[in-house]
Amino acid sequence: MREKRVQVIGMLHLDPLPGSPHHDEHAGLDLVLANAINDLNVYLDHEIDGVIFENFGDVPFYPGTVPPETLSSMTWIITKCQTFINKRNSHENFLVGVNVLRNDPIGALSIALVTGSHFIRVNIHDGVSLTDQGLIQGKAHETLRYRRNIGANEVKILADVHVKHATPLVERELHQESLELVKRGGADGLIFTGPMTGISPRMSTFECIPRIKLEIPKIPLFLGSGVNHDNILQIFDIVGNSIDGMIIGTAFKEGGKVSRPVERERVKSLMALVNDISI
Repeated sequence: MREKRVQVIGMLHLDPLPGSPHHDEHAGLDLVLANAINDLNVYLDHEIDGVIFENFGDVPFYPGTVPPETLSSMTWIITKCQTFINKRNSHENFLVGVNVLRNDPIGALSIALVTGSHFIRVNIHDGVSLTDQGLIQGKAHETLRYRRNIGANEVKILADVHVKHATPLVERELHQESLELVKRGGADGLIFTGPMTGISPRMSTFECIPRIKLEIPKIPLFLGSGVNHDNILQIFDIVGNSIDGMIIGTAFKEGGKVSRPVERERVKSLMALVNDISI
């Protein structure tokens, strides 16, 4: 058995926020918060290790900097949810992360600092990728300097490798990109994703992860999309002890549909598989 269970981070896909095309102006932020609390409550009941708050409902996404109403809305919601977490007496190591879509790490850092969150996710930390928002250039140099300037050095940066819904402008091997994200980009952790939300990476992606872990053993490595009830055992046959955590969203939702609420039975059954994994 593993000495320590792999961490499981649940996605909190927020409903459309003020200013976005699909926001419900009549229900306002109260409904967004209520739905987030409902999902969070299910996660807490099943002892997952943390959550990521993401403005998933704000499609179509800004490619970079988001407007102030998005940042203030996310800050308010996360603050309220932090209070709920504390009242639930969750374990002291419960992690809270922030991802501001499509690629606003400066905004995410500002939210994390104010809310006391532990990490941010950055979809494109360095390099250039062709996305459905156009070309997005990573700005690791700005992100790390901003983090230092605002005194948020305790907030970790988890960077995606070959992020979903994107194609690198210049293709690099996963191994090379992973090492450069850490050694040149200053990422504190790496996330390996499939091509789209809820879609698993190719098995060849998993095959390179043990090699990457050997070269950067102190850097936490996460699976970022597509882990589900049907493939989790196969995945761990390949990655072994090389993976430190999983970020799961779609597989926890009703019917495995990303737009649906988190389903208690799906969380319970998938977490049972996680707890039973042996290496």
